[in-house]
Amino acid sequence: MQQRARLLTALLLTLPLAGALAAQKTVVCIDNQGDGFLNNSEGWFRSQLKAGDLLEVGDGKAASFGRTLRKLKSGDTLVVVVHGVQIDDGLTGAVVDTGFKWGGKTYRSFGGGFGQMPLPAGLDQLDGVKVDFSACYSAQDVDGAGAEKSILKQLLDELGPGATGSGYTGLVQAQIGFKVAGGSSEQIDAALRCLTKDGSWLGLPPANHPSATPNQQTQAQAVVDACPGAGGNPKVTLEYFKPSASGVPDGSPTACAPSQDCGLACAVFTLDPHIGACCLPDGSCELRSPQVCAELAGAYQGDQVRCVHVQCSAPALGPCGWSSYGYPSPLHAGIDLRGDGETAAGGVFLAVSTQAPGPLVFTAFATRSDRVPLLGGELLVDLSSLLFVGVDAVGGGVAVHALQVPLAPALRGATLYCQSAAPPSGAGSAWSLSNGLAVRLCP
Repeated sequence: MQQRARLLTALLLTLPLAGALAAQKTVVCIDNQGDGFLNNSEGWFRSQLKAGDLLEVGDGKAASFGRTLRKLKSGDTLVVVVHGVQIDDGLTGAVVDTGFKWGGKTYRSFGGGFGQMPLPAGLDQLDGVKVDFSACYSAQDVDGAGAEKSILKQLLDELGPGATGSGYTGLVQAQIGFKVAGGSSEQIDAALRCLTKDGSWLGLPPANHPSATPNQQTQAQAVVDACPGAGGNPKVTLEYFKPSASGVPDGSPTACAPSQDCGLACAVFTLDPHIGACCLPDGSCELRSPQVCAELAGAYQGDQVRCVHVQCSAPALGPCGWSSYGYPSPLHAGIDLRGDGETAAGGVFLAVSTQAPGPLVFTAFATRSDRVPLLGGELLVDLSSLLFVGVDAVGGGVAVHALQVPLAPALRGATLYCQSAAPPSGAGSAWSLSNGLAVRLCP
């Protein structure tokens, strides 16, 4: 009888704990800026919601961040999806702090002071909250000496005893996968190229956002339906991937574009069985069917092989000419740099920048190429070998820099490398960078 009473007492004592465990939930808090990084992240976290979980997209005001945090209980998991930022000293460019953006405003920390995100009272009474701070630099101690607290650590300090969490010391990428099926391999090939070129669909709410029309799914399908060569047959399906540290080959992204200050929106191709990487004569790589690749005099690399997995031969410039390398930034809206004119001694070579946001374009010429992260994109010329920088006015989105090819014998047969850049054209915009251009001077 006593043993039965003890068992009953133990069962009754465990009921509150079982109830507490059952009540544990995930609370997801996402900024409202609506770019590719935030949209792709929202798509992933919405796909993982369970009964009782919450996902809220802010209204751009600091109060909305606090309203979501008020719904936290002990033992819950908090996910914060925002753009992280690095803050420099304004003089030398040295990074002195990190922060994050909410509703377009930068916050350095949490609290009630200047540049701080206000938090609701009572968070310090919670116990055992777990945090996933999905933002660039959220776990970064600026100088590595440990004196400064990362944004993640500052939030954990506000959340009471037992709070734990994870964040990122560098860039974060949020991936969306898309598959195109239906129609011939040539039609699928055309649809993939149109989706890669037209990234408008990435800027819309995810396909699983309630009542959002248009959304990424409907717009991606609209791009394919209007795509020349697709014939209206291919259909698009989307899949979201968990945000991960930049450079991690989760899903093997073929294209990543900077999203605002920090955070990469990546597109992952799920290829048709008869589509793969095609190395073209100019050294570039495109997704093509074997038949189309052969028609373009390319080298087919195999079914379902992505361009990120192959290294096409460097373009053969011959005795003189020019060839593009690298990618513009933003990926779908950066400057398109092309060559024109002559590269013979005494001739005039033209560096033509199109899609320039204006009013000015700066074109750097160097003797060596490079690949260094810069301004959300990549610097494609080696500044230590810089020859000069041309400054040209933009008219109708086009700027042209004319280069008189020198007669100096030492430069004949040499290769120059150039890249264009345009400063922000207005509030909220960023620098626009072009692809690179390798220019071989005639011997």
